[in-house]
Amino acid sequence: MPSHRTRWDLSCVQCGNAFVFTGHRPPMYCTKACRYGTTQKRLSESVALPNGAVQIPLRKKDGSVRAYVIVDAADAEWACQWRWHWTDGYATRNVKANGRYTGYCLHRELMGVGSGDAREVDHRDRDRLNCRRENLRVLTKPENAQNRPSYRGASSRFRGVGWDRKANNWRAYVRFQGKQQYLGNFENEEIAAEVARAARTQLLPCAVD
Repeated sequence: MPSHRTRWDLSCVQCGNAFVFTGHRPPMYCTKACRYGTTQKRLSESVALPNGAVQIPLRKKDGSVRAYVIVDAADAEWACQWRWHWTDGYATRNVKANGRYTGYCLHRELMGVGSGDAREVDHRDRDRLNCRRENLRVLTKPENAQNRPSYRGASSRFRGVGWDRKANNWRAYVRFQGKQQYLGNFENEEIAAEVARAARTQLLPCAVD
């Protein structure tokens, strides 16, 4: 007696086309051409936003949308040549060469920073999916590290400020060249934050508060 076969309504991870499969294990591709990369990918859909930017979907393997990346309208036609995916918070696409897939990041491609380039592309507002050119800048690795946010679980809502349990007040500091520099203790959290911010302005010119 034949075993039960399931009908699957699927979306091809290569071209994005919808297709139906009946069987036991659903495939990821609609045809062999898509599976082996011999067909052209479908262009990504884009949605114009009121602020002059364009929103492009980042898709999962099953074709559903996981998130959206934002680019300038002038970059939309170029970016929509490919289907983009969400990888560690970044918009990426896969390129097959010599039988292997390599991930390319949208923000690095926009700024002309290739895979062999040691420089990094920083998002000024720390939003990895905001890839408008005004939000991107090319920096060295140490410069990029200057724009890191306050770590999770910090006792203060301000960067460079922490609660000093022994002194029972707020401690201001700045991390410079891999070392934490003490800036003083303050009764007021906002004042400590201003002191820390002033120190970053002087020592960390690439930091954005």
